[in-house]
Formats: sequence, C-alpha cells, structure tokens
Amino acid sequence: MVDVLERCGSARYRNFLNELQTHMVNTGGVAVLHALDGRSVPDNRDLTEHMADVVFELRTGVKGSEIENRLAVPKFRGGAALDETIKLKLAERVTIDTSRDIA
Repeated sequence: MVDVLERCGSARYRNFLNELQTHMVNTGGVAVLHALDGRSVPDNRDLTEHMADVVFELRTGVKGSEIENRLAVPKFRGGAALDETIKLKLAERVTIDTSRDIA
C-alpha cells in the first residue's frame, strides 16, 4: 500500500516515483500503487495522482440491502478518461453490470 511511502518527505517520495518509472520503462513493466481514501489521507497523495498515468477510483456504497461498487477512471494519460462510472459486481469473479440505471 502506497500510503506509507506517501508519508515520507516530498523530495524523497518524488525521487522514489521517478526511479520506479525509470525501472518500469527499462523492464517494460507495470507498477500498481494501491492507496486508500479515508480520514487521514497523506499529503503526498496529490503527487501520486499527478505522476500516475492512470487513476482508478473504486467507490463502494450501500443501496437498500445491496452493496454497489462503481469504478471511475478520472485520469488516463494518453487516452480518454471515462465520462461516467462503471457498475461492477464483485463476487468470486468481477463482472460489469451492463444494465442501465434508470431513476
């Protein structure tokens, strides 16, 4: 989880992210940084999101007796971010709910 790293000094954390990016480019790899929103979001979260190529936000809510999961992609560098959220069903397998929500 990236929260611990985000609590380091900004210069040190920026250096880590730059070195991670260099390593991913050199190896053709992909890095996934997992961060939680909550009551105590680290100050360097903005730096994490700024340097990321793609940002996924998973929101979970309770609607009546059902749990509803929605995925947003607010940032997609070099691509198009989604203009609306995607409803996900998280069980043994992840499925995308393709039914339309009608209010």
